[in-house]
Amino acid sequence: MLPSIPRENKIRITRNLSEKIGIEYLTDDQVDAIMNHLASQIRKHLDEGHPGRAMAVKRYRFLFQVLLQTGVRVGEVVHWYDTRLKVEYGIRPLDFHLEDGPLGHLYVHTEKKKNDSVRAIPLPPALRTQLLEFLLETGLPLRSKEYLFPVTRQSVDWYLKRVGKAIGLRVSEKHQLHAHIFRHTFGVRCSLNGVPLQIAQQWMGHSDPTITLIYQRIHQMDTSQFMSMMNKYTEER
Repeated sequence: MLPSIPRENKIRITRNLSEKIGIEYLTDDQVDAIMNHLASQIRKHLDEGHPGRAMAVKRYRFLFQVLLQTGVRVGEVVHWYDTRLKVEYGIRPLDFHLEDGPLGHLYVHTEKKKNDSVRAIPLPPALRTQLLEFLLETGLPLRSKEYLFPVTRQSVDWYLKRVGKAIGLRVSEKHQLHAHIFRHTFGVRCSLNGVPLQIAQQWMGHSDPTITLIYQRIHQMDTSQFMSMMNKYTEER
C-alpha cells in the first residue's frame, strides 16, 4: 500500500511575493501502482466471465495513459468521439492523425470566445500502438460516431478516487486522486527531460508561458538535496 504523495512531490512558487501555488504530481512508482491495479482488475473480470466490466476498466486505463503521455485536459479527452484513422481537420474537439509523420499526432481543438485554436501533440510510439490495439479490440473504427470514452469528467474523477482508495494513494491529506494530476505529471516529465519551454507550452496548450514555467521549478526542488550534501564542505572550513 502506497503512502500519500510526500512533500517532495509538490512544486511551490511565489507570485506577487505572497500567493503560493502548489502543483502535485505522480512518481513513476505511483503511476505503476495505478496501472498495475487496473490491469489486475481487467484480469479479474475476465476470469469471472465479465468481459463487459473488463472493457470498461480497459477504457479507463487507456484514458489515463492518454492523459499521462500527452498532457491533454480530461475535459478535452471525454469529447473525443471520432475514431476514424483519418479525420477532417478541425471538426472535432480532439482528433488523431496516425499517418502524419513517423509517430502521428493528436490534434486538440480549443474553442475560445475570440477565436479557436489547434495544438498538435506528437503521439509517443507506445501510445500509438495502444491506440491501434484498443480500436481494433473495440471495433470502434466501424462506428465512427461512437464515443471512444463515453464518460464525463466527474465520472473520471470519481473512478480515480476509487482506484486511489483501493491502493491507498492520495494526492494529499485533504485531497484524493483526481484526473488532472496526470496533466501535472506530464508537465513535470517535460521539465525533467529537458523539453524546451516553448514546446512544452505548445503541447500543454498554455496561453501564458509563465504557467508552463511553473513546471520548470521542479529542478530547483530536485537539486536542493545535492546542495545539502555540498554544505558539509563549507561547514568544515
